[in-house]
Amino acid sequence: MQIYMKPTRKERTELVRRMQAARGRLGLSYAALGERAGVDASQVSRICRGEYATFSDSVVRICTVLGERLRSGDAEPLPALPAARRTDAAWAKLERSVRSAWDETPAGAERLAKVIAAVGGDRPPLALGTFQSDPIFLWRRQHFPPICRTTSGEGRQGGKLGVRKDLAESLLAKIMDWSDDEKAAERAYLESFASYKYDEYQQFSPGRRFIESLALWLGQFDPGANRRAAYDFVRRRLLFISNNEMNHLVELTFPTVVRPILISDTAQALGVHPCRVKAIVRETEYRKRLRQTLVLGLSDGARTDWFRRANPQEMSNEQVFHAYDVSDAKTGGMVEDLGKHLGKILGRDATAEEARFRYVVLLDDFTGSGTSFIREDGKGGWTGKIAKIVANLMTAGNLGDAIADEGVKIIIVLYVAADQAIDHIEELLPSLAFGKGTIAFHVIHKLGTSTPLDDERDKAILSLVGDERYFDDDADDEHSKVGKASKQFGFAGCRLPLVLAHNTPNNSVYLLWAEEDQRVLGLFPRVSRHRKLQ
Repeated sequence: MQIYMKPTRKERTELVRRMQAARGRLGLSYAALGERAGVDASQVSRICRGEYATFSDSVVRICTVLGERLRSGDAEPLPALPAARRTDAAWAKLERSVRSAWDETPAGAERLAKVIAAVGGDRPPLALGTFQSDPIFLWRRQHFPPICRTTSGEGRQGGKLGVRKDLAESLLAKIMDWSDDEKAAERAYLESFASYKYDEYQQFSPGRRFIESLALWLGQFDPGANRRAAYDFVRRRLLFISNNEMNHLVELTFPTVVRPILISDTAQALGVHPCRVKAIVRETEYRKRLRQTLVLGLSDGARTDWFRRANPQEMSNEQVFHAYDVSDAKTGGMVEDLGKHLGKILGRDATAEEARFRYVVLLDDFTGSGTSFIREDGKGGWTGKIAKIVANLMTAGNLGDAIADEGVKIIIVLYVAADQAIDHIEELLPSLAFGKGTIAFHVIHKLGTSTPLDDERDKAILSLVGDERYFDDDADDEHSKVGKASKQFGFAGCRLPLVLAHNTPNNSVYLLWAEEDQRVLGLFPRVSRHRKLQ
């Protein structure tokens, strides 16, 4: 994070007055000023209206073109912009894109240069001096030195974090025994993916990032073939789902699963063809069914907050809840709000039967085996998340009284699921009785049959996974019995190479997620829901 000096309200007002006067004096439109300064015209307009919080690079560039100091009392003038920067529109566009992605550290500049070089094929990478020789950059670094915030919240001047990353990269090159050419090629790849995805992993210990974690992780293996096998696994088989990617799957849930079901049911009730979507969604019947939809999260990974914000015109806050274990008071409030809103939709008071939910949408982020959702309890019955909520919906009181007595649809939506889990759930779900209606199961993104590690294709990494030196017996606890296999190859033997940005699932191979209190180092250490008491 970069923090620069903020102007006072008086200083900002004074600067806006001087900028507007200078722009009028020079006869420059926002577009012309933006072209000369290398700043987008819309941003120029906002800055000239005083809509900025700090003396940012864009503010400095605009003032430079206008010949104005940031503060009227400043003795030192701003450096002149190179003429080429003012006239080369293509370079200005590229420069704006680079600056928006740069953290203004030398290491950050080098990382971006490597990324651009990788995109450009064999063309030489951008020189670090391309950025550091910029007079605007030098002026800002002299007057407003950035403060780098560490993950622990401590502020440091300059690029000490970059130095630490450089040390981790040097350690990695030494561990892998790379030549200079290999180091250059692999560094570009690793830095690109570290900044794009891997560094956002939420369970890294304070101060640690991906490249450092990778160096330590590789160091535990025997030099030579074993380390190369482990690195090749990361390079070619690791599957990392970022927060943005998971949020995108959340955003797809309503338009691709829930809405089509509501449209189909409404069309059937009205006796019209379901392809008449625009006409159907305007109907009172559709709006009624939409409001009679209750959305519940099956875990904290359900991201119900993001689901609600992604569909503000469709879903009310009162019909989305983050958990399926709902208190009596909360349930009563949701039913009361449902009746009030239906009254507005129908133009009359809703009946007691109408003021009950007819659709229950259950959301969760991931399953690898499916056993946590539904499985036999060994006593002739069922257990798991789905079984528990179905039993709750069939029981008088609480959610059981909040839903209709018949014609209810339970819609289970998982954002990501392995084929093993899909097969398991689809096999057992028809045997789970729901006397008030039906149960449907949907997956937004299926990992596919090629995702799990294969005995032939992934022989090298599987030999390390199966090596007892790289497995801590403490990882196998009473919960492993549910999966009927050791967690060495992942819970329930899933063999996944998967990492989620917020936590690594235990369905992935143990070498990926070994917890920090165990003797084996995990590349993306997992924080378990079932913590042992010390």
